[in-house]
Amino acid sequence: MGCWGPGLLQSDDDHAIARDLDDMLGVPLSSLLSSRFFSPSSPSLAHQLDAPAHPSSPTTLLNSKLDKILSGNAGALSYFAPYHPRERIIVILALLGMCAGAKIEGRHRDSLRVLRPALSTVEQQVQLLAALDGYKEGTPWVLPLGCGKEDERDKLGIGRDGFWFGGLGHSADEEAPSDIGSTSCFGCAKDEVNLRRCSRCRIAQYCSTACHRMNWSIHKRVCNPPPVAGAPSESWDNKTNEKDNSDVSTS
Repeated sequence: MGCWGPGLLQSDDDHAIARDLDDMLGVPLSSLLSSRFFSPSSPSLAHQLDAPAHPSSPTTLLNSKLDKILSGNAGALSYFAPYHPRERIIVILALLGMCAGAKIEGRHRDSLRVLRPALSTVEQQVQLLAALDGYKEGTPWVLPLGCGKEDERDKLGIGRDGFWFGGLGHSADEEAPSDIGSTSCFGCAKDEVNLRRCSRCRIAQYCSTACHRMNWSIHKRVCNPPPVAGAPSESWDNKTNEKDNSDVSTS
């Protein structure tokens, strides 16, 4: 399967999941993937996702399907290839639901925060965290699928490697953020103004060095130095880092 960046929905696998979601929901969610940047979706998509799962149900179609996949319902999972992790399906479904402007129940947002470390790159993790921190129900979430701004990459020492993720994403009623760091603490999820950036990956941010150290056993699996300009591109899947606790620092 092809992969053109380390961000969410930048691989053939993620697009295949999106097409399978179309079949499961009966809603064309994959139509959101037709351009380099998600643009605010048609209100009809949100309307379909926010409709009751069945006439007497108090739960919307989207949240009902999230419930079924989270619980491992065999019928819901039968739409997907067996090599697609259930956690990944949940993240893609919820993210596309946010890009449509649909309602995501609080319990599902909590589940997504728990699932964040299962994502295979730090870029994917900060994109999901930004969506959970910044999404407003009824307002589509805009997620870029191409490369980030060159001046921002240069500022962080990332260089001009085009094989890079497109940025955090933002609410359709706001400007795209210029910073690519996590929007809240990667460890405790505290929303602070003065977050400290991980000195290795330059993307994850923490409220304190102590919080970084406590989270290191999880973060080190995706904490990699940014690509150097002109260096050969590596696979973005399942990159690991074996540095130990003594090298943890924030700046």
